[in-house]
Order: sequence, then structure tokens, then C-alpha cells
Amino acid sequence: MVMLTEGAQKSTSDNGAARLRMTERILHTLECIASKRFGCSLNDIRLDLIETSGDWCERTIYRDVSMLEVLGFVDKFQDPNTGRYRYVLNDRKSLSKLFSSINGGAQ
Repeated sequence: MVMLTEGAQKSTSDNGAARLRMTERILHTLECIASKRFGCSLNDIRLDLIETSGDWCERTIYRDVSMLEVLGFVDKFQDPNTGRYRYVLNDRKSLSKLFSSINGGAQ
């Protein structure tokens, strides 16, 4: 995950546009998960991620959520009974602010 962040920041001229594309993709993935899988809004999302089965969609979801964890927007909890992890979007306002600043920086 750190490599993705570093890759997006390599070129200062592409920095804003690359970050915008990356965060838009992540946001789109999370919105799809929220509405289609859990029937809730992005504000209420709680991701109980199953172990990745090698399925492209599951790998994409895991990668995107892991990136948001690296950026500090999701908290990771482990259920002591099952050992499974739960990822919770922790700060929607800060996430919105990040997307706004990235969008402004790309223009």
C-alpha cells in the first residue's frame, strides 16, 4: 500500500491528478460496497471483509480499504471470537475534505 502512495506522488506535476483518480476510484468502490452489499450509505459503512479468495473484486476491495487505512480514514478491529477483521470508516468529514482538497489541487 505504501508503494501506491509513493507512486502517486512521484511527479509533482501529476500529483493532484493522480491522487484525484486514486481517491475517486476508492470512493466509488466504497460507495458500491455500501449500497449493494450492505444496503447503507457511505456514512454508515462497516466492512466485514472476508478473506480474499483470489477474486478480482475482493482483491480490489481489500486494496482500496487498506489504502484508506494507511491514509488514516478507516480503523481496523479484530473480532476476538472469530478472528475476522472489521474496517470502519472513522471520519467522513475529513475524508470529504481530502477529496475536496485533491479536487481543488488537480484543477
